[in-house]
Formats: sequence, structure tokens, C-alpha cells
Amino acid sequence: MITGDKPQFPLDEAGVIADRIVDRLLPACHRIVVAGSIRRRKPMVSDIEILYVDQTEMRPSPYDMFKTAVFNHADQAIREMERDGTLKRRLNKMGNETYGELNKLMVHVASGIPVDLFASTERNFPNALVMRTGPKELNERIAVAARKKGFTWKVYGSGFESLTTGEIVTVASEREVFEFVDMAYLLPESR
Repeated sequence: MITGDKPQFPLDEAGVIADRIVDRLLPACHRIVVAGSIRRRKPMVSDIEILYVDQTEMRPSPYDMFKTAVFNHADQAIREMERDGTLKRRLNKMGNETYGELNKLMVHVASGIPVDLFASTERNFPNALVMRTGPKELNERIAVAARKKGFTWKVYGSGFESLTTGEIVTVASEREVFEFVDMAYLLPESR
């Protein structure tokens, strides 16, 4: 179904596919959550958003026998899903490929549902989870509320940064993101 300029997919269909992708990534991640409109339990969704903290390890460098390199298990699992035709890369709104260390824009080949994969760290996971769960309007309200308190919301960081002193206020949960900006905590399905 097309609604506006983005195709929409039933929650149940997208949820099943999201769960399958999570199952494939789970052994390669410390944490993984389906975010976005699926987490908000919207009846129709335009994509699958997955936030994860990857597992890495040091291995001998394939290029220099005297050095080591970081091996990212989640990146490897994503490449395997590309190789077997489960996922393929897609272009962003500007017509460019977005496939980097933090953000990977993909599509589930069989269904055509866009899949956005977002790498995080344990430290910034609460911020990233609030932001990736959305919606956009709530994220804007949080950012404006932070600015009114003299802070900027560092969604790729660990919390909020003072606009005057540079002080960082770290948050350890989604609830703390809301509390810091004096907003009532909202469960995902109420956002």
C-alpha cells in the first residue's frame, strides 16, 4: 500500500521480518532492539529500524602479520545476509548509498521493506533508542526542551551537553532522557 510518498507495510508482516533479521544478528550483538514505528506498534510501518551494540574482537591483521585488527561480528552477519540475498543496500533520499560504521540503509529483498541498521555503543544506547524509536516530532520536542534548559541533546553521545560549559550529563535509560528535559516518560506505544 502506498500512503503519501512512502510505501507502507502491515505491522505484523514487518514485525516477522524484523524478528528474522534480529535472530540472524543476535549472536553477533551485545544488545539489539527493533525500534521505530514497529516498537511504537503502529498498524502500518514504512521501514524496519534495528538498533544494536555489536560484538567485536581483536584478530591478527590480514594485511600485516605483526598487527591486529578489529573484527566486527555484526558487520560480518550483515554481509552474510547480503551474500545470501536476504538484504541488499539501498540509496538514501539524495540518491547515495549509506553503508557506514554507524548507519546502514538496506532493503529486505523478498518483501521490499526498507531496513535501517544502526550501530550503537552501550554508553549511548539509551539516547539512540529514544531517537530511533521516535517519532520525529517527539525527537524535536526533546531537542527543543533540552535547548531551553541550556543543553543540546547528543543522540550519538551519552546524554546532554551544556551549551555554555560543555558539561556532559550522561543518561542511563530512556526514562532519564525524558526526565532530564522535564517531560513525562512515554512508553514506546504511546509515542
